Formats: sequence, structure tokens, C-alpha cells
Amino acid sequence: MLEKANYQEAWQLICQAKHVLVVIHENPDGDAWASLSAFVQLLDNLGKPWQALGHEAIPEKFGYLSNLSRAKQTEGELDLEASDLIVSLDCGSAARTGLADWIKARPEHIIFLEIDHHPCPDCQSDFSLRDIAASATAKVLYDLCAANDLPLTGALASTLLTGLAADTGNFVYAAACPETMAAASAMLAQGARLDKIFNATWKTRSVAGLKLWGIALSRLSLNCELNIAYTYLKQADLAVAGASEQEAEDLAGFLSGQSEAAVIVLLKERSDGCVKVSLRSNNDDYDVGRLARLLGGGGHARAAGFELVKHNVSGQENAL
Repeated sequence: MLEKANYQEAWQLICQAKHVLVVIHENPDGDAWASLSAFVQLLDNLGKPWQALGHEAIPEKFGYLSNLSRAKQTEGELDLEASDLIVSLDCGSAARTGLADWIKARPEHIIFLEIDHHPCPDCQSDFSLRDIAASATAKVLYDLCAANDLPLTGALASTLLTGLAADTGNFVYAAACPETMAAASAMLAQGARLDKIFNATWKTRSVAGLKLWGIALSRLSLNCELNIAYTYLKQADLAVAGASEQEAEDLAGFLSGQSEAAVIVLLKERSDGCVKVSLRSNNDDYDVGRLARLLGGGGHARAAGFELVKHNVSGQENAL
């Protein structure tokens, strides 16, 4: 359990930095994008120069979040030596930053700060602001603001509420505990609009995206012996539906609403040939986070994931 002093020490590190590199995890979700936007808003308030790694173009549905267009998509676009503080947000571990090798070999004067709500199997940071009881990394950032008496502006409140909504399934998952709802209430009091966030991030979907979901739904299968429901999407399906990879986001959460299996498995082939495996559980007896960590991924008991890396083996067919 984090104490107020932990948040104050982390904020002191941030205030003392001359230049900050902010990174979120590869294949970022709503909490990661919102946390990045919120954190750089705090840096702008301090007048701190920063650079950020988002790994991919900002999804259209999160286009209302500020400053994300400044995030770079590749390591090569960054000046890694320019920063004296690295801050990872929502990454779980350094392995998911896309900068793991550089972080491990970084010069001694560069401090590595992790801000997260995921369990960490291999902490490499100099300082970790990690609350695994928090519903989202956005909640940890909210607590950072509260512990340091930082003003919660309307823009910041909307950004943080986006992260909370993303990682709680719009406040229907078990993670929507009293502490989460109290934080959300404070954000609403500052002018955040949950209805607008919901419409932008969940309710408004393209016809192509819905067609893609339809393909996955048509393949949904049930293994009663293992108590698992599973389906998959191939790259060719994107072309058939006319959809992007980003439009498959949130599908695993939607599938977890089925009532006949305790665990949902969604496999998505990526453009690089790797397969992203999303796991969801609707039963407290099934900890999918533990399975994901054993397979090199991460997450929580109810929502987790990992990747199957493509190997070029002669004569071997694509797994999908």
C-alpha cells in the first residue's frame, strides 16, 4: 500500500528533472493513452521539456486527449540521451516499454521511474510508484495529484476519467471499487463528462469495425471441458472488413460478457506476424493474469494478455 510520502517523493523526482522521457506500453490501451496525456499535462504545467513514445498513431477515438500527437512511434525518433528522467506509465515492466535494452544499459545519471497498477515480476526501476490495488494507472496519477495538492483542472479530470473508464469497462468491472468511484466523482465535479467519454471511446464505432467484430463472433467456440470460449482474427480479416487493427480493441472485454465460459481467449494476428492473445475472466476462481505472466505477458486476475512471437521456420504454417 502506497503512502502519501511515496507520492511526494515521486513528485519531487519529477520536479527535479531537467528533461523527461515518457513511455507507455506497446499496443497501448485507453488507460495507457489517457495516462500519457495526463502526465504530459502535468509536465507542461511545470514547464518541463519532454518527449514521449506511444509506439503507434493515436487512435481516432482518443483524439480529444491533448498532446498525444507529439508522441513518437519509434525509438529512432527519440533523443534518448537528452532526458535525465524516464517515466514508464502502465507498462507492467520494462520489457513492455519497447526500450528495455536501453533502459537496462542507460547511463547512471538517468533515473527510471515506474508509475503503474500492474504487478511487476522484474522491477528494474530506481523508483516505483506502483499500486496494484488501483483500478487504473490513471487512478495512481489522480492519487499523485491529490497527495501533492495539484489542481485538478477540467481538462485533466476528463483525461483521467478516460483512463478510469477504460480499465473498468465503463465502471462495470469489479475494479470499480469505492475508491475508484470516489475519484471518478471528484473528476465529474471538476467538469469531466462521462457521457462524452463513453460516446467517443465505446459507443461510436465504424461499420468496418462492427463487421470485424462480426467475423470474430462468427468463429466463437466453446470448450466446455476447459471452461473456455475462444475466437481469433487474422490479418486477412481486416482487409475483408476494411478495418484497422485498432478497431479490434475492446472486443475481448465485450466477449467476456458471455455466460457459458469462465475464460475468454481472443487471438489477433498482427501485421508483423506476431499474435496478440487477450485473456478475460468472469470468475474469481480463474486468474488469467497469472497465466499471462508465465507466458511473458502481464495483467490482472480478470484481464491480461501476452504475445506469441513469429518464428521463421521453413515449412511451418501460420498458426492461424
